[in-house]
Amino acid sequence: MDFRELRYFTYVAELKSFSQAATQLRIAQSAISRCIGQLEGELGVALFNRHGRGVTLTEAGQTLYERAQVLLSGLQQAREDVATTSRVPRGHLRLAVPPAVGQVLTPPLIERYRALYPQVTLHIHEGFSGYMYEWLLSGRVDVAVMHNPVPHPSLDIQHLLTEHMNVIVPGPRSEGRKHWTPLESYGVADLAKLPLILPSRPHSLRVLMEQAVGERGDTLNIALEADGLPTIKSLVMRGLGVTVFTYVAITMEAANGTLAAIPLEPGIDWRLEVASRRDRNKSVAARELIRLIDEEVHALVKAGIWQGSPQLDS
Repeated sequence: MDFRELRYFTYVAELKSFSQAATQLRIAQSAISRCIGQLEGELGVALFNRHGRGVTLTEAGQTLYERAQVLLSGLQQAREDVATTSRVPRGHLRLAVPPAVGQVLTPPLIERYRALYPQVTLHIHEGFSGYMYEWLLSGRVDVAVMHNPVPHPSLDIQHLLTEHMNVIVPGPRSEGRKHWTPLESYGVADLAKLPLILPSRPHSLRVLMEQAVGERGDTLNIALEADGLPTIKSLVMRGLGVTVFTYVAITMEAANGTLAAIPLEPGIDWRLEVASRRDRNKSVAARELIRLIDEEVHALVKAGIWQGSPQLDS
């Protein structure tokens, strides 16, 4: 058993698929299958239950997965400890961002980071905050920009921005406008009546909306569930419902008139924060990435491209 075998094993375990693990690792599926087969032969147990929809861990596989996380985390920590002896950021970083944030923040951030630190390679992951939380804790990503992360003893969390939520409706130039006449304002109580198009749990937006409406003793009126931002926006443009999001998610659509944002009053705020593992010696590359994320977010707010308050609301 070696670290390469454990790495392949954890990818299959987390993705629940040999083919998806091969794609992520950029190696042939046969190589992963052979490696896992050798590992099972060496241990004398089956690590996966194989079925038509993919694979799941056996009891023995779950035990190995938990031990492998500790070993691989230790190996990564050793690499980062060595990297911190150099003042020049270098190595490989994995950054996770939500879709709406990524389309505004990622291009200027990466352009600036690569110009300053060409010896660092970056891998950008896109996903919902609920999934990114798990990626951070399991070590699949190094830094994540996420909404409303729950405090955890293993994570360092730094506030970036407080964003204000809007009801997103068909814009004046969209096909759906003929099916939808928006009001001049909406309140939290309206979320129990409006036909909402929202992502499913564990998306932090869904959790936030359920909590806000639940405090009033109501429940959300879910017309459709969709877990992709482009899909949600397209459905709203067609007049099939409305959604709730921050203005940054529809910057381009608001400009061309296909979507419109109506602020919720009283407001619901969504905290945007940057999180990373609370390692003893965080790499210089990771520290510099977090610093630049903070600077770029504030620059976008100052330029009027991003709406929100850099300070936490009291």
